Amino acid sequence: MKKQIGQAIYKYYISEGSQYQVNVSNALREHCERQLNGSQSDSEKYSNSLYDDIEKEVLHLIDDNLMKQFVNSQQYKICQTVLMQLNPRINELSSNVNQLLCQYKDSQQHSSKH
Repeated sequence: MKKQIGQAIYKYYISEGSQYQVNVSNALREHCERQLNGSQSDSEKYSNSLYDDIEKEVLHLIDDNLMKQFVNSQQYKICQTVLMQLNPRINELSSNVNQLLCQYKDSQQHSSKH
């Protein structure tokens, strides 16, 4: 079962040209392919950590590129202005969300160092 799940994840999200291909480096894509096609036993080949580096790279890209582009976009600023006019508590909630995001980033950086 692990083998089928691992291969399905690769086929739909990681393989070159797949319909839902995520943006990861060729090195990571090739590493994943080698792991799936290598000579390791099934327990080594399809471990829960097989896609950890890919997950980290995708999250980094989202955080570093897409999130910054979104927050700096005119559409986001318009939505933010409208929401603040509709609900004065938005500033407080926005601040709380920003704090939670910072805490999450710190915890991710801390866990990646261990």
